[in-house]
Amino acid sequence: MTDPGPETAGPASMRHLLHGDRLRHLTRLDRLLDRPCFDRTPLTGSAGARHEQTYSRLRALGLDAGGSLALHRDRSRLLTALEWAATVDPGLFLTALVHFSVVTCTLAELGRPGEHLASLTEDLDRMDAVGGILITELGNGSSHLAPATEARYHHTSRTFTLHTPAPEAAKFMAPAGSSGRSRIAVVYAGLLVDDRAQGVFPFAVRLRHGATTAPGVRITPLPPTSLVPLDYAVISFDGTPVPYDGWLRDSADITDAGRFEDPLGGSGHRLVRSLLASAHASVGAATGQAAAARAAVAIALRYSGGRTTMGRLAPKLPVLEYRTQQEALYSALARAYAATFLVNEERERFARGAHSRPPAAGDTPPTWAPWSAAHRDLALAKAWTSRTLEQVAAVCRQRCGAQGVLSMNRITDYEDLARIFHAAAGDTLLIHLDAGKSLLAEPAPPAAGLPTGPFDVADPGTAVSLARLRESRLHTDLARRLDETSSADSGPRRHASDEFAVWNPLLPGLVDLAVAHTKRVVLERFHHQAAALTGSPDEPALAALHQLLSLDSIEEDLGWHLEHSDLTPDEGRLVHSARPRALAGVHAHLPALIDTLALPPARLGAPIGQPNWLQAVLDSAHHVGH
Repeated sequence: MTDPGPETAGPASMRHLLHGDRLRHLTRLDRLLDRPCFDRTPLTGSAGARHEQTYSRLRALGLDAGGSLALHRDRSRLLTALEWAATVDPGLFLTALVHFSVVTCTLAELGRPGEHLASLTEDLDRMDAVGGILITELGNGSSHLAPATEARYHHTSRTFTLHTPAPEAAKFMAPAGSSGRSRIAVVYAGLLVDDRAQGVFPFAVRLRHGATTAPGVRITPLPPTSLVPLDYAVISFDGTPVPYDGWLRDSADITDAGRFEDPLGGSGHRLVRSLLASAHASVGAATGQAAAARAAVAIALRYSGGRTTMGRLAPKLPVLEYRTQQEALYSALARAYAATFLVNEERERFARGAHSRPPAAGDTPPTWAPWSAAHRDLALAKAWTSRTLEQVAAVCRQRCGAQGVLSMNRITDYEDLARIFHAAAGDTLLIHLDAGKSLLAEPAPPAAGLPTGPFDVADPGTAVSLARLRESRLHTDLARRLDETSSADSGPRRHASDEFAVWNPLLPGLVDLAVAHTKRVVLERFHHQAAALTGSPDEPALAALHQLLSLDSIEEDLGWHLEHSDLTPDEGRLVHSARPRALAGVHAHLPALIDTLALPPARLGAPIGQPNWLQAVLDSAHHVGH
């Protein structure tokens, strides 16, 4: 592997803004690519062989770090490992995210000492078992807020038993279908003490020890899927025993007299605390998807720069010289940079422990889903990067033609990752609904005024001002509509149907508000990072990308701004006419912008992303043939 050398000194460099201090660690991780389990030769055997390869890679990644607990204790290193895994193998990334960020974290932070818990933690730490999370239920749409799975407490034995009361309560769809490896799961269930519901808690459960399934556990493999292929399964419980220390109780307890005690004092706050790992999952998912977006666009740009045309108009000209290719891929590059800047700030705060505060008595419990209540900024970052990766990977796939649809070229794998994460680590729609509602409960954000003089669409500050104005107006309009609806429905205490009547018409607006809020934050963070390069040799390159992103942002909401008279038709036309100049600026600085992505071909693995892509494709075909 090639060492990138000393990182560019000081904060005033694009490479430092994009990667911080992570490049040396990423390069060290690249040594894992020489292990047999990371062989990139396409597997031609059964789906089980693919699953076994994924779990072998997971084990290698964990042992290289010194175990699961070592990664748990070093959050920055954990996120860098996930970033690397997402670039190398999306299936590995999804498995690693759950094993390290969710399962290990939940056991370590919510568990209390005991022999059972110590045994499970040791197996996870030594990578002798694969961790999984069981929360979503097959037929219960509200399973994150109120799982039907039961955990009954037995006072005489001071143990619990897990029960799946009906087929719709079966857990869906954790990877656990293959029988070759030990499995440990964090199972979310409603706690019952003397038949009284005491809130939702996680339980540490050994599903399988080697090939032996634990008592009372039923694992039903699901049919294979091409979307991040893992051994997905449906899992149910019939009196599965769990020792007392398998209850990941945090500060709750059941006294010797059998009395349940919880200092949090409410099921809503307990749910948010029980889902402590959701913040870990959100920031990990956002980190991995931002990395995958960078990887997808790097592959597409390298291929487009080396692939030539045979047409009479411009024979032997790289396809990247064509304006159609530039419009698509340069905008994708800008979005990948923007997603990275968004995620970088959240991951730095996460590494410092800024997202670890337990819920307080005044916190608002979740309404539709717990993810935003656990941490709104991280949940919104996850949702934004899912959308960004899906857009970026789709464009890259299309612009790479027939090569783009081949899995060996990785782009479709990255696209599949985004599709998975629209549901995994928190459903995107539900995140936006709860985030929109919480934003609505806050004062309206101030709307920065637009320039009083000539309208300069080439100034990225204009896009920030318009984004602030749109968020403020959406907030004000929703607050007015809520007030009108609530006033019309005032009177006796509302039933659930009355609440539905109030909120249902506002739901699309809540989504718009949450998306507008995140977009404003994305633009502000890019603006801040570009300002940090003032006077730097890298300033013109990032400024060109910044300008393109800003124009794309205005164009995306142009109809809305025209409707609200924020812009005139003439100013709208200026947005369109400024875009070719922005594209030319990016094209002039493209080598530096690609180099800043710092993605060695070996890590990408895609044949079309190699310096000699044609020979790499032929070599891949040769390996399959033999």
